Amino acid sequence: MDEKIIKTIVDAIDEKEVIDFEQAIVNIPSFTTEETELATYICDYMREFNGNLEVELQEVPLEGGTVSHNAFARLPGTGGGKNLLFFGHLDTAPIRGRAYAQEEFKNWKRDPFDSSVEDGWVYGKGCQDEKGGITAWVMAAKAIIDSGVKLKGDVIFVGVQGHKRVSSGTLFILENGLDADYAINSENSGNMIINAFVGRSEGRFHIRSKELHFHTKDIHTKFRGQLTAAEVMREVWNDLGPEMESPENGSWMTFEKSPYLPTYPQYRNEGIEFHRLGDVSLEFQIRTVPGMTDETIRADLEKLLKKYEEKYSYIETEVVWPSRGRTRPAVSNPSDHPVVMSLAKWHEHINGEVGEIGVLGRSGAAADASHTHAAGIDSILYGPGGGNTDNEYRLKGDLKLGPPDERVLVKDLVNTAKVFALVAAEICGISEE
Repeated sequence: MDEKIIKTIVDAIDEKEVIDFEQAIVNIPSFTTEETELATYICDYMREFNGNLEVELQEVPLEGGTVSHNAFARLPGTGGGKNLLFFGHLDTAPIRGRAYAQEEFKNWKRDPFDSSVEDGWVYGKGCQDEKGGITAWVMAAKAIIDSGVKLKGDVIFVGVQGHKRVSSGTLFILENGLDADYAINSENSGNMIINAFVGRSEGRFHIRSKELHFHTKDIHTKFRGQLTAAEVMREVWNDLGPEMESPENGSWMTFEKSPYLPTYPQYRNEGIEFHRLGDVSLEFQIRTVPGMTDETIRADLEKLLKKYEEKYSYIETEVVWPSRGRTRPAVSNPSDHPVVMSLAKWHEHINGEVGEIGVLGRSGAAADASHTHAAGIDSILYGPGGGNTDNEYRLKGDLKLGPPDERVLVKDLVNTAKVFALVAAEICGISEE
């Protein structure tokens, strides 16, 4: 790329504009399913850009008849280039929304929705997860337009709602004809270039047995050797193995070790429920590796539970998999993928250090990019904050030894915006028109 074009694009990004926009969107609460105000603000902001940016506030239907919104924008190219999607989630934790927020915020030193800048850090809820990434691609869009550089391919920018539950905003854009060749999901990765990441699959299984009351075994000898559903569940639970540790091959799960994700798959219990005395279910999720699907997991569980049906002829089992939403499949891109290489190149150019390619910046974390990748849009993760950055500060928060206030470096926000703009120019191509 011509040095003059590079300088023109980079110089179009203003640090104060970056900070002001980041603080503005942090100050708008956007709990899951409550993203409309934030989406509206982003759309209104991007409509003020000079140029031919097409902006749309997209209504996303939700379960129960309610709606929320995505912020969608497209910068049309002149033709003949690749189309590149930048997207990130508008919603913030806690996953169950506003009703659980006070518990999360009770130990914060600062108001989570009154953003501040201190010693080069921006503070506030969502400033890194992932409003920092959204800020970076909004500023990249403005820089490309302000620079006057024309691109061949389209650049698409989407703030998606509903990530924390069922990726409803991402699925909406896919179901409505998204025409991108590549995608960069602006998840907070500590600016590590994430070429592979785990999937997330959730479900449950039931153990059903006779409801044994206290006197039943005393009166009816035929039931004296019979276990309750909970007792059988305890045995099955033990067979599932340690939580959040990768099993060896030959366990109840069928999988092949991934060279990019060697410490996965892993499972974690989400909750046990007594539907009645004789019906107990265990809900859990698995962080999967490539090759694992809902079908393989369901078959593995059914095989495991069949052994118990044969051992205890008086029980019945049922597998419900998946139990909520659409599974996010694991993703693996080669380390020499063109978008990976472009991110690495421009990361080094802007930051003066080699762009690290790998998985540690999002170890164990799933992403909406699972869905775009499964739809045939090669998807990479890259964004400011999180990852392996600021570990000591975040650990103190987790251990209740310091404020858990979310924060992100101003420098990382600005540099990510520059990287995004240059990657878009390289991947989409510079137009001669």
